[in-house]
Amino acid sequence: MLFFLLACSEPPVVEPPNVPEVVGAATPLQRLMRASLALREHPPTPEEVRRVHDGADWRAEVRAWRPDPALAEVVADLMGEALGVRHDAKTHVPSLGPLASVPPATVIERLDDAPLRLIAHIVQTEQPFTAIVTTPEVLADRVVSRAFGPPVNESDPGWQVSRWTDGRPAAGVLSSSSLMQRHPIAPTNHQRSRAAIVAEAFLCDDFSQRPEAGTVQPTQQDDALQNDPACQSCHASLDPLAANFEGFRRYILDGEVRDGYRTDCREGFCYPLELYDPALTLPDGVLPAPGYYGRGTSGLGSLGEAIAQDPRFATCMVQRFFGYLVGLDWADVQGDFVQDLAEDFRTRGHDAKALLLAIATHEAFAPESPHAPPSLLRPRQWVRTLDHLVQVPFTALPNPGFGTVDLVTTDRFGLNQGMGGVEGWRLVPPDRGPLPSRELGWRWLAEEAAATVLRREFEGPRSWFAQGFDTSGASARAQLVDWHLRILAEVVEPDDPQIDADLALLETLAHDRAPETAWAWLLSAFLQHPRLVVQ
Repeated sequence: MLFFLLACSEPPVVEPPNVPEVVGAATPLQRLMRASLALREHPPTPEEVRRVHDGADWRAEVRAWRPDPALAEVVADLMGEALGVRHDAKTHVPSLGPLASVPPATVIERLDDAPLRLIAHIVQTEQPFTAIVTTPEVLADRVVSRAFGPPVNESDPGWQVSRWTDGRPAAGVLSSSSLMQRHPIAPTNHQRSRAAIVAEAFLCDDFSQRPEAGTVQPTQQDDALQNDPACQSCHASLDPLAANFEGFRRYILDGEVRDGYRTDCREGFCYPLELYDPALTLPDGVLPAPGYYGRGTSGLGSLGEAIAQDPRFATCMVQRFFGYLVGLDWADVQGDFVQDLAEDFRTRGHDAKALLLAIATHEAFAPESPHAPPSLLRPRQWVRTLDHLVQVPFTALPNPGFGTVDLVTTDRFGLNQGMGGVEGWRLVPPDRGPLPSRELGWRWLAEEAAATVLRREFEGPRSWFAQGFDTSGASARAQLVDWHLRILAEVVEPDDPQIDADLALLETLAHDRAPETAWAWLLSAFLQHPRLVVQ
C-alpha cells in the first residue's frame, strides 16, 4: 500500500543531473568521492568520509582499496567494452541438448562473460595483466563447459579455472570461443576482422582509422590487395596478424545448432561446439605467414606473447583504463601523464590494480583537470551504486521461458543502451553525456529504489528512516545529516544552511502527502543528486 501511495502521488519536479562546471581545485572529499565511484562504483563509506574530513590523507584511503574485488570487476567491464563481448540483443546459441534446462538469459550472460571472468580472475589474483593474452587458463562454469568444452566440476555451479582440451593455442582471451562467436568472419575475410579487433583492443592500433583504410567489393578484393598501394600498406600489417588465427571456425549460428539436433548431430553442430580445429587451414596464398608487425610468429600463442612484450600494450591499457574511468574514448586520452603512467605500469610488472590506484590518485584525474572532464555514471556504476546504498535489485522476468534479466545492464529487455551503455553488437561506443533517456532511466531507478526502501523499512528494521517520519525538528535534521554522509560523502552539521534547504523541500513535499511519502520522494531526489551521479 505504501508503494502504491508513492507511485500514484504526484511526483515532485526533479531537475536532471546536469554535468556541473568545475570551478577551482577539488577538496579531498571530492577527490575521494570521484575515486570511489570510479574504482568501486559506489560512494566512500561513512568511516572513510569522516577520516578524510578529519584530516586523513585521501590518497592513503584510496590505496587501501587494493584488495577490493570491485577493482577487478571494473577492469573486466572496461575490457568488455573494448572487446564488445556483451551483446545480449543479438541471438545466441539455443538452449538445447545439455543446455535444455538452462534459461536463454543465463546462456547469454555466462557465454558473454566467460572471457571477462578470466580477466577479473587475473586481476584479482594479482597476476601480470599481460596474462590476459598469454595464460593457458580459461574460466568456465557448467554452462560454458557444456557449450564450449572446457571441463569443470559439474557439482559446482560457480566459475572455475579450467583449460581448453581441443589443442587450441594458450593465448588467454585471444583463444576464447566467446570472442570468436562475437567476431565472426565472412568467407573472404580470412580472420582479418578478428586480427583488427585484437590490434585495437590491446595495442590501440585501429586499422579502420588509418588514412589508407577503405573497403572494396569482395569480387575485387584480391586484385586490390595485389595492385592498390593503399591496400597493400594496411594489409602488410593486418594480414600476418590474421594468419595467427588459423584453425578457428568462422562462427556457429543458432540455426546451425538447431539443425544439428534435428539431424541427430550428424552435421557436427551439437554441444560442445567445435570452434577450433587444427585441421582447418587457410587456402594457399591467401595470407602471408603468421607475423607481428614485421617479425614472424608461430600462431596465436606466439601472437599473445608478442603483444605482452610490446611497449604499446602498456600505453594502450593506460589510455583504455583512464578513458573508461572518465568517460572518454581511448584515442582522446592524450598528454605526458599517459607515458608516465605507462612506464610505472611496466615497472610494476603490469599490475592492473596498481594502475587503477595510480590513475585515481593522479592529478590528471582530478575533477578540475582538463584531461578528466565530468561525465555521468555508466549503467553498471548506477546499478552497483544503488545496490551498495539501498540493496534494491532491478531485475525482471520478461517471460517464464527466457529467464531473469537485469533491467539496467541489458538491452533486449533493459535500459542499458538508452542509458548510454554499449550494446555490444551494433552500438559499440558508449555515450557518457546527457541523454533524455538516461535522465528518465535514472529518475525511474531512484523513485523505484526509494519506494522499495520505504516499503521494506515498514516491514522490518529501519535504516534509512531510523529517525522516523517527522518533517521538522532535531530528528529530521539528524536523518538528513546521515543522508549527506552516506549518499553524498559530505559532513554537514544539523544547523548547516544545506539542511535548512533540505527541510524546506521536505515540508513542501509533505504539504499534500503523507509524511512517509514525502520522505521517500526526498530520498529519490538524493539518489539523483549531481554529486552522486556525476563523476
